[in-house]
Amino acid sequence: MTADRLLPLEAADTPLLRIPWLSNYDTNSLARHLAESDAPSFWIPATGEYVIGGWWRGRREIGSILELSARSANSQRLVERLVEAFEARGVQAVVPSIGEVWRDGRWYRQHGFHEIDRIVTMVLAPLRLVDLPATPLEARPYEPRYLDALTQVDRASFPWLWWNDPLDFERYEAMTEVNVLTGWVGAELVGYASSTVRGPRGHLDRLAVRRTDQGRGLGRAMLALALADLAARGAREVALTTQVTNRVAQALYRSVGFRRTNEVEPILGRWTSRPSFDLTPLAAHPN
Repeated sequence: MTADRLLPLEAADTPLLRIPWLSNYDTNSLARHLAESDAPSFWIPATGEYVIGGWWRGRREIGSILELSARSANSQRLVERLVEAFEARGVQAVVPSIGEVWRDGRWYRQHGFHEIDRIVTMVLAPLRLVDLPATPLEARPYEPRYLDALTQVDRASFPWLWWNDPLDFERYEAMTEVNVLTGWVGAELVGYASSTVRGPRGHLDRLAVRRTDQGRGLGRAMLALALADLAARGAREVALTTQVTNRVAQALYRSVGFRRTNEVEPILGRWTSRPSFDLTPLAAHPN
């Protein structure tokens, strides 16, 4: 066996890996991921080095690098092999996880990845309720039969990178700490808000209103409803993330008391040869 040999990584191989101290995985959790995920992963048996693949937001058209073991002369080979495998499956872009970028964004920038977006964190602490503006919006609890319409709203509200995968959304919505409110104007679903509560801390995971329905106060109404729902579920403070370019959303959040923190997370990515649309960096497209 030579150091050049690079193989697909399988669950049975995990005891032989060199998993670093700061890894998000141990042998058992990594084996579970490899057994449950159909995303490609690779390793070098002679050295125990590896790269773990996943799906960005559950999307099969966007691959994710979940973890690359300690940087070495073999790291680029591992990443390039993973990108090749993703491309063979029709993936359009490959995005390192936020944790990977936080650990070593410079390495990724030096090896073909560039910034395709950037997100900021905003906080409302303590949580305070907002008067519900007079709009034709009617709020309803989410029901599974709304999924197709909600997916259409999602795609009509956010840039391509941030779309939800319907199956991934179903898994997310089924979590006990998650709640989803839908917003209707007549018979049309025009927006939704989803949030997570853990103890006294809430997170507004998603606030969406179709672009064609924006400017009518519906976003503010959805936000007021979402904050009331978070408070009713025990949240005493709320955080959220949004694109740094999404000034309209940031202005809405500031108007009800959210403040922007110093946290700015770059999203790095790399196009494959398969993208089906404009290759302009996504950060240039306002939400």
